[in-house]
Amino acid sequence: MKKNKNLTIISIISSIIIFDQITKLIVLKYLKPIIEIKLFPFLYLTYTQNTGAGFSILQNQKILLIVLSIVIIGFLIYYYKKFKKNEQFAIQLILGGAIGNLIDRIFHGFVIDFINIRVWPIFNIADCAISIGIILLLYFNFFKKDKN
Repeated sequence: MKKNKNLTIISIISSIIIFDQITKLIVLKYLKPIIEIKLFPFLYLTYTQNTGAGFSILQNQKILLIVLSIVIIGFLIYYYKKFKKNEQFAIQLILGGAIGNLIDRIFHGFVIDFINIRVWPIFNIADCAISIGIILLLYFNFFKKDKN
């Protein structure tokens, strides 16, 4: 049973990384020359290179952001089993997103962002996974009465 659980954990994290990286490859191939495509009145695909962290903080701090990412990923992996059972899925989402963006930083020197809803900074699939993971952690820790 433990092997199946570990396989599920690895599958979720890997799926996020693969989906994130495939969408970024598509963006690099087809969107980069165009820069922007309007899909709906509220949704655009806009190619950007984010050299910072979330909300574009710490711009041009590539080495610092790589080291911070590795430390956070290592911390989450090391303490994974200490998280409550209902929090572990959230941690998997955060890990998948963090690794996806780390891959960008290492191989491109920046994170590829492309989802643009105009009222929020431009983001990507990895950012979505991280954000959903953080929201779930907040929910489980502050709003859900049963914290098992």
